[in-house]
Amino acid sequence: MEEGGEKRRKLDELERFRRRIPYTSASALSAVLQEVKRSGVPELDTRKEIREARDAAVGTESEYGPVYAAVDMEPSVGHEASRPKLNFIAPFALLSHLLRVCVSFGRFIEHLFEVKTPTAADPWRVLLYSDEVTPGNQLLPSNDRKIQAVYWSFLEFAERLSDESVWFTWTAKRSSQLHKVSGGMSQIFGKLLHMLFIQEPFELGGVAFTLPSGRRIRIHAKLGFFIQDGGAHKLVWHTKGDSGMKFCLLCRNLFAMETVMGHADADGTIICSATKVSDLDIATSAELKEAVRRIHACKPTSDVREQAIRE
Repeated sequence: MEEGGEKRRKLDELERFRRRIPYTSASALSAVLQEVKRSGVPELDTRKEIREARDAAVGTESEYGPVYAAVDMEPSVGHEASRPKLNFIAPFALLSHLLRVCVSFGRFIEHLFEVKTPTAADPWRVLLYSDEVTPGNQLLPSNDRKIQAVYWSFLEFAERLSDESVWFTWTAKRSSQLHKVSGGMSQIFGKLLHMLFIQEPFELGGVAFTLPSGRRIRIHAKLGFFIQDGGAHKLVWHTKGDSGMKFCLLCRNLFAMETVMGHADADGTIICSATKVSDLDIATSAELKEAVRRIHACKPTSDVREQAIRE
């Protein structure tokens, strides 16, 4: 009975503790309490000090400069005075820092480097993933805390990509602030890709890093592909999305079934359903650029409704 009473007392104590603090998931609270048992309670504990600790961490210097940086963005019409900025975690600086301080990650990269050495002729492939994150109450009618987040990783990480710890946060921008940026997420992706492949020669020259073992390696990488849901795809590429006749930017012959375009096509080149990649007519970069030029060229002579359909 005494053992049962002691257990009940401890459970009541844990429940009172949980109710005295803001909502925290059970797994998060359990992790915090276990870490406190192992390492003790930190001397600093205020929200301001937690923010200062975060700022100190992202302010870490590496051989490729500070981990945390910012660039100016082109403002949208009517918001020229806002001078929007894009705050981001610099990929090369972060990777350099992680390889220096995280031994297990350094060993993983070194093993992967031996299995598939990235060269200019056979580089690794960079994956970009974007999505909207909704902290707090997702049912609020107006949630200004929604964030457009962009992450990156390497396709060569293979099955490890199921582990969120190998997806590196690149940037996060409040959704409510996107209207102040010309082009919205399109400009943000343009800036990010310019950093990775234009400012720094990731693909051709490669980027050198030092492993925890002291070994110096050079990683070559090229753009692999984007991972996005329909909403993110629409924001970045400015497609019509689910309401458009063409829901895929690259597929020249694939149209939505509701358009009945397939019935009007005499030679059968247009399809409204596909189960194989071989069924698709994939547009080249040159063809995509030409389509954009053609749409812009038609704008001065087309009425609004006709132009909307063409777009």
